[in-house]
Amino acid sequence: MITVHFRLTLGLLFLVGDSLPEPIQCEENQSSVTATRSDTVYLPCSFRPDRQLDKLLVSWQKKDQNATLVVHAKRQGGEAQEQQDSSFINRTALSPAWNETGNVTLQLRAVRTSDSGNYTCFIRAGQRPRICASLQLIVNSGTFLIYAHLSTWMTILFLPLMKIIL
Repeated sequence: MITVHFRLTLGLLFLVGDSLPEPIQCEENQSSVTATRSDTVYLPCSFRPDRQLDKLLVSWQKKDQNATLVVHAKRQGGEAQEQQDSSFINRTALSPAWNETGNVTLQLRAVRTSDSGNYTCFIRAGQRPRICASLQLIVNSGTFLIYAHLSTWMTILFLPLMKIIL
């Protein structure tokens, strides 16, 4: 009798727990972002909390070939929860009021070609983290743009000269 009562209670707890509304509602975000080397890029991520949440944590991570790197992590109250990868130190930021507005867009400064890859924005309120954005960052070296502009200028400058010679 005690075993049946325990199983019934445990089963009801799982049902009630699954039917509770999610404390974090993520908003739509784009699937890829393109940047040019040495620029500043913004990786979008936002959420709408249903109520005032304690112990809110945001963590941006990059999937690397061999590991998952912590790009930026911030807990409500300001202190970082996880160890930031050394390649991102002093290059990342979130909005100062991120926990009030729900805007956890990551600012990544001085973009490098090695920053190209897949990024994930995790939001955690309580025990379960939720993925609010998963996107790919594509970093162009910018060399092609220089050559494109150079050939345009060469055409503009040499075309009148060609008319004079011919």
